[in-house]
Amino acid sequence: MPVILKQSEVKDWITALVERREDMIESYDSTDMHLWKIKKAVSSVKNQGAELIDPVE
Repeated sequence: MPVILKQSEVKDWITALVERREDMIESYDSTDMHLWKIKKAVSSVKNQGAELIDPVE
């Protein structure tokens, strides 16, 4: 599971000791997340470009 940080937490996360990072992990409010389908081409490292994450129908 990835860790989702707020912009204000990034510096603390990068500079913290491992034990402190564990204390920083908490549930992320799902109302702050956005979800949309993206192109299947994103699954290959051969494909590059910001258009890969453009929403598709």
